[in-house]
Amino acid sequence: MALDKLVDSAQLDADLGDIADAIRAKGGTSAELSFPQGFVDAVGAIETGADPTVANFVVGLNPSAGEYILQGIKTINIVRKGKDVAYKGGRVCSNCLSLSEVLETINVDYGIVQPTNGTDAFRSDRCEHLQTININIDTSEITGWDRFFYSKNTNNAHGIVVTGTPIDFNKMTRWSDTLELYGLSEVRFVPNRIKATTVTISANANAEYSNDTWASLINALSDTVAGTLTIGSAAQGVITGIIGRNNDGLFVIDADGDTNLMVFATTVKGWTVA
Repeated sequence: MALDKLVDSAQLDADLGDIADAIRAKGGTSAELSFPQGFVDAVGAIETGADPTVANFVVGLNPSAGEYILQGIKTINIVRKGKDVAYKGGRVCSNCLSLSEVLETINVDYGIVQPTNGTDAFRSDRCEHLQTININIDTSEITGWDRFFYSKNTNNAHGIVVTGTPIDFNKMTRWSDTLELYGLSEVRFVPNRIKATTVTISANANAEYSNDTWASLINALSDTVAGTLTIGSAAQGVITGIIGRNNDGLFVIDADGDTNLMVFATTVKGWTVA
């Protein structure tokens, strides 16, 4: 090999080290890289063609995934790792809708991990394109429910659907803008869990609730608490028009039923609806 000029070996080593670090960072590896074949192999192993509109995160004990969502992301997948059900704590996904104006889908899978704080979990200033929130979370240990689903933007997308595991208000101590997500249409709840004595859902937040969502919400009211559900006059008219029957303390929608959801809420559940 011909050498036509002197080489600063220390500088060359430093430069090659910087290149190797960049390759390792891009390839997600910490392996030693030999030169040149190790560099060649590592570059060849880097996966390409990833969808730039999809963001994947593995969150830790106190996730605030919203800090990492960049503009242009349409789908975010959030996974929380844990092998022991006793591994609890932290928020569900603080402000996880915050920063992407074009976000359409959010998937959250905590497996057997049980978070204890849901404050500001799915909160955003802008949800113009949001369509689906798919959650696989055991929410039965959560005590903080303030602004769990929350976005008071009248320009939000219509017909937002929450899929996956039904929401469990088992340890709720108070209701504070818990379902104030404008445009929300479909969401399901575990029955007889809401023990907060005052539950308020604004007319803008409940305007698009499906009949099934209303039935699930009323069924979620505890029948051991004489609370007040404030939903507005328009929503009162809606639930009065939902016909069904009492099936062992749960309302079942049935066009041939003998009662309506308003009567069920006030008589069977014992709640005041305002």
